[in-house]
Amino acid sequence: MRIDPKTPIWVVTDPGPDSTFADVCFETTLDGLRLQFAGGLTMDDRPVAFTTENEAREEARNRLLVWRVASQIRLQRAVPELASPGGRATTRTLVCCSLSSSWGLAQPK
Repeated sequence: MRIDPKTPIWVVTDPGPDSTFADVCFETTLDGLRLQFAGGLTMDDRPVAFTTENEAREEARNRLLVWRVASQIRLQRAVPELASPGGRATTRTLVCCSLSSSWGLAQPK
């Protein structure tokens, strides 16, 4: 598919504590994506661009699910929230640490 400045793309980012589906999955154009970066979006948010809405929605649902599972594990174990350089909790680290300790594996360094 050829992408020009007016072609719609869907962007998915990592969720934060209060993120909604619309916060992590949105339609824009290449120029709109540039403006998102000018407005504060960073690579720490792990943005991914999709050319199809269905793929973007599936990725967003998966990211939100992982975030919610990790948050629940963190609450159940009274684990303090870890932050990435961008200020968001690192969901994958939370899940990895929680699952590793559940299975008796070494903690990541």
